[in-house]
Parts: sequence; C-alpha cells; structure tokens
Amino acid sequence: FPGNNLGLLSLIAYIPFLSVLHSSSENTKWKNFLTGVLFGAFYSTIAMYWVGLSTFGGFIGMTLTISIRYGIMILLFGLFIKNKKYFISIVLFFVLQEYFCSVSDLDYTWHLTGYSLTDFPILCQIAEYTGIY
Repeated sequence: FPGNNLGLLSLIAYIPFLSVLHSSSENTKWKNFLTGVLFGAFYSTIAMYWVGLSTFGGFIGMTLTISIRYGIMILLFGLFIKNKKYFISIVLFFVLQEYFCSVSDLDYTWHLTGYSLTDFPILCQIAEYTGIY
C-alpha cells in the first residue's frame, strides 16, 4: 500500500454503495445486478489498477470476477430488503461476500476492506477474533 495513511477513506468510499443498496428495493432484479456490476467494475478498477501494469489480461479477469460478485450480492440483497430486514441484510451480505472472496479460487483478497485499516492498531487487534471481514 502507498504510505499515505488513508485507511479511513476506504470506509467513506462505501457511502455511494450503501445509497445504491438503499434504493435496490425499488429496482428490478436486472437493474440491481447491473448496478452491482457497475459498482464492482468501478471499485476494482480504482483499487486494483496496479495489476494492469503487470498483466492486462489478469486485470480484466479480476475486474470481471469482482464485478459479477458485487452484482450477485446486490441482486440477492434486493430480494432480502423487501422483507424489511434491512440492517441485518447489509451486514450479512457484505461479510459473506468478503468471506467467500477470501476462500474462493476465483477472486483476490488484496482489496478486502480490513487490509486498508492496518494503520489503526486497535482495529487490527479486534481482527484477531473477527477476521478481516
């Protein structure tokens, strides 16, 4: 990571994502999926631009897998939010998608949110018990 100590900025970056999740109950399934894919493409392009410097094919593959993962997550979230279990659904889906990212062979763990908070020792100590998810 660049030595600029902007770890908390990674949490602020999720505000547009949360606003999209909030409006996902009003959208169709296809629109939810497409919104997730677009967010995932934008997020992975900014977070992982450096992969493209060494392998452009790997960058495209990584962007596609991350984008599809976010698309599926928002699609499923849109189905759950109709049941009014809003807060629990956000936490559940976000933690699950980061967990599945860490155990699957098709994704990369370099961009998990927990890694961006390494400049904060208290948060690192909590991660000992909860994981980086």
